[in-house]
Order: sequence, then structure tokens, then C-alpha cells
Amino acid sequence: SRELSIQVEAGGSLELLIISALPAAVQNQVTTSIVLEARSSLKLTELILDEGEGTYHTEAVIRGEGAVLDYAGAYGARNRTKRVHTLLTHHFGKNSTSRTTLKSALKDSAHLVFKGLIHVDTRATGTDAYLSNRNMVMNDGCRAESLPQLQIETDDVACSHGSTTGGPREEELFYLMSRGLSETEAKGLLVMGHLSSIFNRFPPELAEEAEHAVYGLLLEKEELLTEVA
Repeated sequence: SRELSIQVEAGGSLELLIISALPAAVQNQVTTSIVLEARSSLKLTELILDEGEGTYHTEAVIRGEGAVLDYAGAYGARNRTKRVHTLLTHHFGKNSTSRTTLKSALKDSAHLVFKGLIHVDTRATGTDAYLSNRNMVMNDGCRAESLPQLQIETDDVACSHGSTTGGPREEELFYLMSRGLSETEAKGLLVMGHLSSIFNRFPPELAEEAEHAVYGLLLEKEELLTEVA
């Protein structure tokens, strides 16, 4: 298990990148607690490639006026991996902003349950918040459950959420394969395109390594089987 506590004091800013890739033998429980004071900002990016069963719980308290939270996570899973990912954002400060996004790519019999919440307190007028969950399921055996919610206790706010779950489009695969790519290569391009907004937040020297890690997790075995066939 891992517990991480992040507090950004008034007027401060922090940019943080977390990469996790634990084997199936490890049952991982991760708790991240965030507190943002007035006029502070946090840009948090996560890449989660853990296997096996586990839970992720991220809870942010935007306490100060004018504070900004920018969270984006990418999640890749294969085999029997099962994860529950909870992402909660509480707005208490006036004129505060949050952008929270989790994208996933799943294969085999992997299972993701996403629970997201934007909560706006009565005091948090002027809040601007958006919650997004986008899931790519690469075959029929895997599944993603998305449960985003809004809890708004005041007027004068702009809050919304969005959620999509679907597989690679047949017409996109057909087009890429007609240009000479194998099915595995075509799927790889679509997965990388799906997760590109997360990789773009990485330092250049780490972005390529992250892409290779995702490709290896989701497509390398499939590519080897194709070569043997």
C-alpha cells in the first residue's frame, strides 16, 4: 500500500509525475490526499500500469480561493487485472478551478471501475470544474464501468462531466491496415492516440519510454503471437 499527501500552500505551485508498474503478485492500495490553499496550483499526472487487483483513491480538497487543480491519469491493464479508481474533488474556495481526467486502455479480461465526483460547497461560488473518464476496451472480454457524479450546493458555477467507453473503430483499423500496417500496429496507433493527451504532459525524455511501456503491456504479446502464426 502507498499513501501520498500533497499540500500546496497559498500562492504556491507544484507539478508532479507519478508512474506505477507493479506485478500481478502485488495487491496495491494507493491513497492520495491533496489540499490546495488560496491561489495555489497543482498539475498532477499519473501513469498506472499495475497488474493484479487493487484500489486507487485520490481525494482533493480545494480549500482556498482561486486555487487550480489539473489532474490527468492514464491507466493500462491486461489479463485479469481488476482496479477500482476513485477520484473525488471537493471545492470550498471561491472562484476555484478543477480539470480531472482519467483515460484507460484495457484488454483480455481486465476490469476497471471508475468512481468520480465533483462536490461544490455552498461557499464555493464561481467554481469551474470538469470531470472526464474515457475508456478504450480492446476486446469483448474486458470491461469498464464509469460512475461520474456531480454534487452542487450553490448557484453561479460551471460544472460538468463526460464519460465514454468503446473499442477501436473498425473503419479506423481497416484504413490503417489498408496503408500497410499490421492489425497490432494499427491498434497500437489507436491506443497511443487515445492516450496522447496524457503523454503530452510528460517531459520529452520520459514520454517515449512511457509509450513503449504501454505498448509492451497491451500489444507486445499480441505482436509475438501474430509473428508465430
